[in-house]
Amino acid sequence: MRRFLSFLLIIIVFSGCSSPEIYSYNEQFTNHIWNRFDLIELEVPIRDEEALYDLAIDFIHTQEYPSDHIAINFTVYFSSGGMRSRDYEFKLKDIKQQWTGKPIGEGYHHVLPLISSLKFPEKGVHRIRIESKMTKFDLPGVESVGFKVLKSKD
Repeated sequence: MRRFLSFLLIIIVFSGCSSPEIYSYNEQFTNHIWNRFDLIELEVPIRDEEALYDLAIDFIHTQEYPSDHIAINFTVYFSSGGMRSRDYEFKLKDIKQQWTGKPIGEGYHHVLPLISSLKFPEKGVHRIRIESKMTKFDLPGVESVGFKVLKSKD
């Protein structure tokens, strides 16, 4: 019984450590191909302009993914009219050329941090755009690209 209670306490403590998810979206790709011009455009509602948020990409690929990295452009258009845009490149393999993501099915899941502790300037619906910056017109081996907004732990 003591082991069970200890186990239950550990679960409660760790579940309290996770940041609450404010928004989540996942785009599945037909035939595991992300076309260079297949932009992901989202509308993200933010209700608390005083909070800090962490933004991240969930990237799931198969063994057939042809590169050791993923290059994307991430843009946020604030409801007030301002914007913030940046190109990102994330390594997906270590120095031994092994996938660094968590095995999932027949592929790998990577959580790619974009922005930490972002403060949105106001409440409202903010537009998000995610695009592939890879050189291949049709990028094979991509199961899905997700996007999430979490309340920051800071």
